[in-house]
Amino acid sequence: MRAEGIPQELQERPQWVLWRYGLIESGKWTKVPYQLSGSKAKSDSPSTWTTFDRVLEGYESGEWDGIGFVVTDGDPYVGIDIDHCLEQSPGGELILSPLAQDIVERLNSYTEITPSGEGLRVYVRGKLPEGRNKDSSLGLEAYETKRFFVVTGHRLDLAPAEIVDRDLTWLRDEYLGAESPPAVDVTAHSDEPLTEDDRRLIERAATVKNGEKFRTLWEGGWEGEDWGSHSEADLALCSILAYWTDDDPERIDRLFRHSGLMRPKWDERHGEHTYGEMTIGKALSGADDGVEGARKVALSLAERAKTDPGAAFEPDTLGALALLAQEDPAEWQRTRGNLRGKVNLRDLDAEVGKARRELEAQRRRASLHVVGAGDRDDTVGQHCPGAPVPNQPLRVGSYIVTNETVIRETEDGHVPVIATVVQLVQVNERLDDDGVSYRLAWLDRGRWVQRDVPGSVLFDHTKIRALADMGFPVDSLNAKVVVGYLAALRDRMELPRQRVAGRMGWAPGNMMTTHEIAGETSRWEKRWFGPRT
Repeated sequence: MRAEGIPQELQERPQWVLWRYGLIESGKWTKVPYQLSGSKAKSDSPSTWTTFDRVLEGYESGEWDGIGFVVTDGDPYVGIDIDHCLEQSPGGELILSPLAQDIVERLNSYTEITPSGEGLRVYVRGKLPEGRNKDSSLGLEAYETKRFFVVTGHRLDLAPAEIVDRDLTWLRDEYLGAESPPAVDVTAHSDEPLTEDDRRLIERAATVKNGEKFRTLWEGGWEGEDWGSHSEADLALCSILAYWTDDDPERIDRLFRHSGLMRPKWDERHGEHTYGEMTIGKALSGADDGVEGARKVALSLAERAKTDPGAAFEPDTLGALALLAQEDPAEWQRTRGNLRGKVNLRDLDAEVGKARRELEAQRRRASLHVVGAGDRDDTVGQHCPGAPVPNQPLRVGSYIVTNETVIRETEDGHVPVIATVVQLVQVNERLDDDGVSYRLAWLDRGRWVQRDVPGSVLFDHTKIRALADMGFPVDSLNAKVVVGYLAALRDRMELPRQRVAGRMGWAPGNMMTTHEIAGETSRWEKRWFGPRT
């Protein structure tokens, strides 16, 4: 947090709160506002806010994750959030998505980078027009009252340092005015119920641009549409599911069995394989890989889009365009020019941006640095003195932990797990509810981050993805193997155990305050980490 970068006019208003990450019932991490006293703050209760100087003093105590500003009816401010709109070039320069570029340039007011490093928040003086203030498909939302904003002070270089007056009518008309698409029917067509993760996937696939195609297929309404037969419709749905499941054949099969296209033929054997297995195989092998294939898709798209604008938003096409935008930006810009007037470029840019982020996530996993089990890096621990960095490559079951990554040994060689150092520091035994949480630590750009995470979240490959919201490097691609590594740490290492209180009350012989520790530390830390300096 850079206090000096925060506009003076915000600093002068007594509308400040502290915040820290908290885990809600859904398993998602969120930013919770607090008062200096440690009680929760409320965005509609001025008595729970304070001045900038006092909140800054509280933040500097090191007990909080950041500070926030509350917008109200009594001030002129509007905050516009743009999620997942920043990327970093190999040279370290920030690249804005087309959506963010347009909004930031036209508003031309104080803009700062959000804590994730991937989003922006623009502050203006103005008034939100009547109508919707949020479009989740674009990652865009705007608020002017009863909302607290996390403030970082990390100003975007191309934006001014001051907040200015702006008319926001155009923002509503061009970006926030569209109605939400109809929800997909997720009635199960199988005896096995859908999981919450499945439902989120289905709803997301149904609400993106060209989601109507998915909804039609999912509900089994292929006749009279673009597919010449039931089998062609089966393949089309499997191709879409392949995109959303990261080419997971088992999950494609499980989801397909819930769709309206499911029929007995799916399990009919044709030689060694069933019809369903063969259809999924075709879906997974149908894409033309590589940049040259992406160029071919782009060339044919300009002609197809004349009569079928939705063709640009098909999952396979978006994947090709994302690859093109990543590897050949000049050709991507030519493609956008060829599509102007044929498709909605604003929507296309947003969808290609999502596909690019997914592509980058896959590449990060594939390019993790691998260190051999016998290698030794003498610089281990020197870049972060006193932090839990192993002094040499350490083995935990089939996993190897180095000073910069975690890898797993398999019969086929080394498999990347996660591209940073990740450790379990201790076990917390909660006195008030007999629950167990774990102190999770990971290295983030030279700074150690530690969070207490319930075991029910940490060792569940679905729930652990929620930790990505607080910066932990986990996603749908590596969640299972990360959970496997953390479970190995839990089962094989002598973790120090602490008794803690989640709320005030009496423990045996003591009056405990929130999060106070009542236990002892074992020698485990000395075994893993070097001397603290």
